[in-house]
Amino acid sequence: MQEQILTVAQFNEMINLQVSGLGSFEVVGEITEKRISRNSGLMMTLKDDKDNAILKLSGFAPRVRGVNSVDVGMKVIASGTPQLYSPFGQFSLQVTSLVPHGEGSLKAAFEKLKNLLQAKGFFAEDRKRRLPEFITKIALITADNSAAQTDFLKILGETETGLDIEFYPVSVQGKNAPGEIIAALETASKRGDVDCVVLTRGGGSLEDLIAFNDEQVAQAVFASEIPVLSAVGHERDTSITDLVADVVASTPSQAAYYLADINNLFIDNLDQEITEIEAQLKQLLNKYDFSPKLNLIENIIVNKLNTYRSEISNIQSLLISYNPQNVLKRGYSLTRQNKKILKHVSQTKVGEVLETELIDGRLRSKVTELVYSTS
Repeated sequence: MQEQILTVAQFNEMINLQVSGLGSFEVVGEITEKRISRNSGLMMTLKDDKDNAILKLSGFAPRVRGVNSVDVGMKVIASGTPQLYSPFGQFSLQVTSLVPHGEGSLKAAFEKLKNLLQAKGFFAEDRKRRLPEFITKIALITADNSAAQTDFLKILGETETGLDIEFYPVSVQGKNAPGEIIAALETASKRGDVDCVVLTRGGGSLEDLIAFNDEQVAQAVFASEIPVLSAVGHERDTSITDLVADVVASTPSQAAYYLADINNLFIDNLDQEITEIEAQLKQLLNKYDFSPKLNLIENIIVNKLNTYRSEISNIQSLLISYNPQNVLKRGYSLTRQNKKILKHVSQTKVGEVLETELIDGRLRSKVTELVYSTS
């Protein structure tokens, strides 16, 4: 039987089919070389310290998770599929993610990503949004049946805030965690009835918190259309999501207390306003005390009653007119910039982001032109 003679390309392709069919692998080693071409092609070399062996890594840089956090000298876990590049006959690991390995590399990767995102303005205070004065519904993103979830819900239950909670169960560590957290953030951000997102988990080592020091997770927090409260770890822990988020709490329990305090403060202020209105009504009633005048002519009495009813009606009308919801029902809207209501065109400028409140939700827009009234 005559042996089959293959061309170089045929042989390389046959071997490539064999090795790529082996599936995905995780390989640990130290980065000795890292290059990204103008076409975003990633070329790296991993070295095994013990056996002095090397492995080439390849891939399309924008699709490699963690590529911007790692550098030469760091120890990493590279995940990917083996391949043989037919034109050159070069074997490599087609990499999909790079995760720092070991405390030294984790710290170095944290600082590298922190500096990168800070330079891009991800941590700027002037872009961070305040939570609403009264919160009715939140999106809770954490692990199901975790200590973080238990502590958070326990505190909210004890403080009786009456918050409606939309729960998004996710993995908070492991290779699937970043993707699940990003998907939850994107879904919650698109809901029109959620006031804020709470992203939380308990404390842990730098290795445990890898998903919260992930560049793509940070981008999802930054891109969220609603405010994000990050409560990751214990008081000593600081994560990249903490730095990007609009509001930070040191623990899951503190996050719950923070939300409860917001609503309790609003209710206390509302109670005070109601008390003041009741006092004004009592003064009005005392002003028109009819008991000493019962023996007077009935028509004086009628005039006093009519005056009393008229003033009460005026106060009621005034209270109703102060209710923004009634104004919105008539087709008007409220436009805010940094939570301040705009009354004049001169209060804003081109490029500013505005939030317009309508009867059934909010719109977020950017000023492209200022047009002043000619009258």
